[in-house]
Amino acid sequence: MTTDPPGPRLFTIGHSNQTAARFVELLARHGIETLVDVRSAPYSRYCPHFNKPVLEASITAAGLRYVYLGDKLGGMPKDESLYDDTGSPDYDRIAAAPFFIDGIRQLIALLPDARCAMMCAEENPQHCHRHRLVEPALVASGIDIRHIRGDGRIESSEDLDSKEDKSQLRLF
Repeated sequence: MTTDPPGPRLFTIGHSNQTAARFVELLARHGIETLVDVRSAPYSRYCPHFNKPVLEASITAAGLRYVYLGDKLGGMPKDESLYDDTGSPDYDRIAAAPFFIDGIRQLIALLPDARCAMMCAEENPQHCHRHRLVEPALVASGIDIRHIRGDGRIESSEDLDSKEDKSQLRLF
């Protein structure tokens, strides 16, 4: 039997192609009180109910608080110097940027007052900047991270890391 680590906890969730009702139900099932949106571009062409104004209204109508921090914690910042030579975001540079550090502080400040979930688009956190960029900074600050999956189960970061993609060939 494993015990939960002491200290603050943050959940993460990806909206994927869930319905608005199913998404709110997942949040309610896990007692989430504040949803923190960390999408750089808070809209969805395929699921317009996840466009920021619509999402904020549905979250508020469900009695939850909506906070947008995608301008600070999003994976696609506007500053072109934070991208590598191939045009991909350089997470090390982003993590060192003052706006990102400020966003981490703002997110951590929310945790004592409410059960929070950090949201992006991808259902699988392994494919999302919330796991690869934001989570390391939070873990370094003593925050326990749990991932709400689309089927409602909770996974720890250790669970995710132990499931690395075994389908890729290993050279060594």
